[in-house]
Amino acid sequence: MKSFIIPLSIFGFIIILVITNFIILKSSTEKLTDIIDNSMQKVQNNNFKEGIDEIYLFEKEYKKYESYFSTIVRHSELDEIRILSKRLSNLCTIETKEEFLAESNALKDMINHLYYSDQISINNIL
Repeated sequence: MKSFIIPLSIFGFIIILVITNFIILKSSTEKLTDIIDNSMQKVQNNNFKEGIDEIYLFEKEYKKYESYFSTIVRHSELDEIRILSKRLSNLCTIETKEEFLAESNALKDMINHLYYSDQISINNIL
């Protein structure tokens, strides 16, 4: 009977880690995509100054989660996200609406990819 306690404890600990990982990943990616949506809405309304503020907010929030993401995601993907957010800031500064919206969608796709690529599913396990 005692021989089952340690393996069950380890299994329980792993389950708790997986659930915690899922919760953190889901909430952080949702928050980041919401900020991107807000910036897109501001730029569509020609409020480029407020759009830049939203991008700065995105960069600030992203820095909070970057160390967590770096443990579960390839670093090249994180670098691409960082580069794209800087590019969005530049596009907003020069007031290029169409390119900004296209790049914003690309950034949202990258953030969503973080969530879906690390979500527990049959495709990710196989």
